[in-house]
Amino acid sequence: MIFITQKEAIRAYLIWVDKQLDKEKNIKYMPLVKVGEFRDHEVSSFETAFMTMVDELRTHKKYKNLNYDKLPKTYATRVIRDRKRNFRDRLLNELLMIF
Repeated sequence: MIFITQKEAIRAYLIWVDKQLDKEKNIKYMPLVKVGEFRDHEVSSFETAFMTMVDELRTHKKYKNLNYDKLPKTYATRVIRDRKRNFRDRLLNELLMIF
């Protein structure tokens, strides 16, 4: 079974986030400090989602000894995909809070 560590998953997700931020036209009006805060918030939310998935898997006998620092690849990609799904909504909400 292939595992992905939490650091690897966060790195992959942040690369995607940075690409999305570069594409977004409204970001150039957003203060740089707020962009950093948004990225930090995305990382902490991602860590929470990652640990929640580990907790869910630990209830199964097969994964009862699973550590919080890694997930099977299929579940790690599911966490990334779920976080990507509502990214634009979270970004627009952040922009609305600024202005």
